[in-house]
Amino acid sequence: MAVKPVAIAVVTSVKTGYSTGQTRFIAFLSAGLKFNVLMVLAIAIQEPN
Repeated sequence: MAVKPVAIAVVTSVKTGYSTGQTRFIAFLSAGLKFNVLMVLAIAIQEPN
């Protein structure tokens, strides 16, 4: 479900250029990965085993 916002953010960060976009892109990726891990953990905890 969160594929479209991620794709839009990736496209916009690439369009801004590598000089300013690269650091923002890396920060966005790291934050996105942390958020995805937290979401997966939350879903795994909520689902009964």
